[in-house]
Amino acid sequence: MESLLTDAILETEERYRPLLNASPDGIAILDLQGRVLMASRMSVKMLACTREGEIIGRPITDFVVPEDREKAKARIGMMFTGERTGPGEYRGLRADGTTFDIDVNGEFMRDGEGKPVQMIFVVRDVTARRQVEAAMATALREKEQLLKEVHHRVKNNLQVITSLLRLETARNEEPATKRVLKDMQSRILSMALLHETLYRSGHFGRVNLGAYLQQLAQQFFRAQTFASGPVELTLDLAPVEVDINQAIPCGLIVNELMTNSLKHAFPSGRSGAVRVHLRSEESGPVVLQVSDTGVGLPGDFETRRASSLGLHLVTDLAKQLSGELVIGPGSAFTITFIRKFTSGAIVRPK
Repeated sequence: MESLLTDAILETEERYRPLLNASPDGIAILDLQGRVLMASRMSVKMLACTREGEIIGRPITDFVVPEDREKAKARIGMMFTGERTGPGEYRGLRADGTTFDIDVNGEFMRDGEGKPVQMIFVVRDVTARRQVEAAMATALREKEQLLKEVHHRVKNNLQVITSLLRLETARNEEPATKRVLKDMQSRILSMALLHETLYRSGHFGRVNLGAYLQQLAQQFFRAQTFASGPVELTLDLAPVEVDINQAIPCGLIVNELMTNSLKHAFPSGRSGAVRVHLRSEESGPVVLQVSDTGVGLPGDFETRRASSLGLHLVTDLAKQLSGELVIGPGSAFTITFIRKFTSGAIVRPK
């Protein structure tokens, strides 16, 4: 056996020594029993050995930490079954007992008839890369935590503003002023809810617009009181992801249009429904629609529209989305826009 191993080593060294020593990665050639026949100069250095003889003849698994050896043996076994394993990740073991991170790729060397005669393994020291990845992961977690805290504080500050407006509403005797202050509360709460949604989800670049609008609409309706006939809320909201800079105007638009419906579409206790619809094809535009089953738009709608702050706001917000606003048929307001994502936003994998 020793004679056969020596002959194999000599033959292998003559053919492959220049190629192995030219590689910046560690390369080892093994017999079919997994023993090292030859190791490149970089392999010797990588394993903190003083000469190649410290490696020759030893099982390749000696150079990974004990807890990774069974995994390494299993991957070699998979090679014999013809399964392509791809690179394996291990903790390497140096001669001085220290460990380091390695990626290992293995292939058979075959004779003229295609039969495996030896194995070749390319070993790359990825310790520095893993350290950089770990540092980046830590920095990302810290940035996420900071953004989470920012959203939480913004939400709290918006709620403080809402409370101040509520106090001012209670103190004021003028009905028109009360209405304006209540409308302002509703708008600010819609923005506070978005920051609360981001805080709870941990996704700081993109927003599930469907989920956000569902919360917004339900919260809005819970705060309403109806004189007699109840007004129902009907939601048909697809889980469309949008940038936070698009979610804010969408929330404000829905808030304004629902407010407008409840003010004007159901006079004298009339019952009916307010509908919020959201859809989007995978690569197509987003379609957001708010409609109701109330009395419909008045004949002088365009005249009223010119003096309505809420409808002015809806028009301006649609422009902010670079979207198209279509009114009708009936009392439907439809905004169509293209999703745009801010580069560099933090988005966690699903």
